[in-house]
Amino acid sequence: MPTALLIVDMQEGFAERDAGVHDLGERIARHVRDHRERYELVIASRFVNKLGSSYARLVGDDMQGGPEIELVSPISDAADVIVDSPTYSSVTADVVERLRAAGVDQVHVCGVDTDQCVAASVFAAFDAGFLPVALADPCSSCAGDTPHGAGLVTLRRALGEDRVIPAAQAVTASMRD
Repeated sequence: MPTALLIVDMQEGFAERDAGVHDLGERIARHVRDHRERYELVIASRFVNKLGSSYARLVGDDMQGGPEIELVSPISDAADVIVDSPTYSSVTADVVERLRAAGVDQVHVCGVDTDQCVAASVFAAFDAGFLPVALADPCSSCAGDTPHGAGLVTLRRALGEDRVIPAAQAVTASMRD
């Protein structure tokens, strides 16, 4: 089954809040290097908070530019395409168009934050007609293990246990499809 990898918001601004983001970026980049042949397309998203957006009005004015919106270095090197997203979901109209042009049916999703942007991206991929798979181990939350775990529980409830799995299992499963 033609599959893409969507790497969500692995940015320096989130790494400032959680030093583990750099390690997570290394693990995701290693996953891409080790399994590149399994993916038709590897997309990395960057959250860019626009002035006047709902996020800016309701949450805060961070992540609007400068070094904080830049991807951590191993991710920018691993991606085929880098896209900007002004909202929680990285599955923008541009991303949907790119996935369809690549003939993708299934989208593996990983990155930061499991309970927010990863979950929103998984749901948007589902709503756009793709078969989403949340890669549980190359995800985290800058707010800690409890929100990360809550995000995984929500995703398992919405998608089923077989669609929220370790990265190694997802690659093996996509090889059988």
